[in-house]
Amino acid sequence: MSWREIAEVCYIRYARRPDHKSVKHIATSSPPSPLQTRRYQPWHQIPDPAERKLAVIRLHSEGWSIASIAAYMQTTRPTIYATLQRWAKEGVAGLEEKSQAHQVWWANYNTEHHYAYRERQDGRRSPAEVLRGMLGRTYPPEVLSRVLHATQFTRHLDRHGYIRFNNWRIFG
Repeated sequence: MSWREIAEVCYIRYARRPDHKSVKHIATSSPPSPLQTRRYQPWHQIPDPAERKLAVIRLHSEGWSIASIAAYMQTTRPTIYATLQRWAKEGVAGLEEKSQAHQVWWANYNTEHHYAYRERQDGRRSPAEVLRGMLGRTYPPEVLSRVLHATQFTRHLDRHGYIRFNNWRIFG
């Protein structure tokens, strides 16, 4: 942590804002105290996902920067950002692990028969079959995943199993 971050933590915790130079002077004038135990284990050593996310939220509420939290928890900044964004969006419900239903749905989506293709006269019933017919060759699932990658981020399954669109806007 930088001296300014420590001063910010002091302000948040004690409602007094010391100058970062004062913090540096106090910290360097006396001999270093013996190393204390960590408040939180590294990210991957905390077994409960809710506890590890709660640790990130507590550190952030104390004024720690994203980079400092990531270094302390020994994880990446995008992980910390995602945790905080999910907390801001969902609250306490965001602490729990989500099911992997969407990933399973997306993996099977390109090969399953779809309602939209039911009436096709050429017998192609899935996106994979349509691409194979249009391009004249069969593609492995990895290639199809890459081709149809963008739609993965524009829609999701809601709790009832219906497809919902992210950031849906109607322009008229």
